[in-house]
Amino acid sequence: MRVTLEQYTDSANLGRFAGICYGREGNDDTRLAHIISVGHLSVLRFGHVVFKVEGISRVCLAQLTRSKHLD
Repeated sequence: MRVTLEQYTDSANLGRFAGICYGREGNDDTRLAHIISVGHLSVLRFGHVVFKVEGISRVCLAQLTRSKHLD
């Protein structure tokens, strides 16, 4: 099996998205660190990663597609 990271959401963008929710502008990395420290983790749902997975069986693929967090 071969897994390659193709793309991911930058942490500064997550901070910027959170700022939009709060109607604020400013340092995006600082905002993200604060939000995580106070436990407001729902902002992290806006992040995404894209993996390229090669050489897996159909059985493995079926298990991955059943995973709620992999859509």
